[in-house]
Amino acid sequence: MEPLKVAIITGAGSGIGHSIAIKFAKHRYKLVILGRRVHKLEETAQLCCKQGLKEEDASILIQSCDVLVDSQIENVFKKTINKFERIDVLVNNAGYGIAKHFTEADIEDFDAMYRIHTRAPIKFMQLAYPFLKKTQGNIINITSCASELTPTSDLSPYVVAKAGMNIATELAAKDYGKDGKVRVNAILPGPVKTEIYLSSGYVKNKEESDKFFQFEESRSLLGRLANSDEIAAIAFFLANDETGMNITGSKINASSGENLPNSPVYPESC
Repeated sequence: MEPLKVAIITGAGSGIGHSIAIKFAKHRYKLVILGRRVHKLEETAQLCCKQGLKEEDASILIQSCDVLVDSQIENVFKKTINKFERIDVLVNNAGYGIAKHFTEADIEDFDAMYRIHTRAPIKFMQLAYPFLKKTQGNIINITSCASELTPTSDLSPYVVAKAGMNIATELAAKDYGKDGKVRVNAILPGPVKTEIYLSSGYVKNKEESDKFFQFEESRSLLGRLANSDEIAAIAFFLANDETGMNITGSKINASSGENLPNSPVYPESC
């Protein structure tokens, strides 16, 4: 019997990362779920166990990790290999936003976004690669449609960092694919109803959040927005050898068409 595959998922305590963990659990992946809020990771683990994975059977490793601290990232890989002896999938999802225009943001804002959305994923990819090479595994980076084609100026530090993540995806795909048959792809979601908009200050309260999402739905070509479970389904499609084997260096846009030119801009007055 083939051993169960192992996936490392950053930012797995909520939102897209939470949904990806549950999706992979349904397909019997062993999981390493990372985040800063252990109680949220424990909630994710409980739902994963309901899909068939058993924490007591050593199928889930919950690891507190600040992705801005190299030693904590390195510790994740030590613990993962000690426990599971392999890595098949890395999902770089951890992050937050800073809602400032380019003219408002200071260099510290750009530094902060670079460290979490560009530098940290690169560090994870570099440490994961030797193990992924052995399993011919793959990397999935969760970036943003806001970094492509029609960049969102009022999220400037975030957008610049996510654009860096897109480029890192393509560069890693070239080197890791040729050298180790490791696939590297990015998913570029549009607005997804998660807590990132409130935590970034992009919206101030629930009423403003509801108004924002209503507007985003109205301007999407499909009249709807993806939810986190749908982004998770794309992640599994890419990770699955049957469906994703020939996909690498790709940026999968999941914005319901918002990435296309001449889409309306979210009004400042909202």
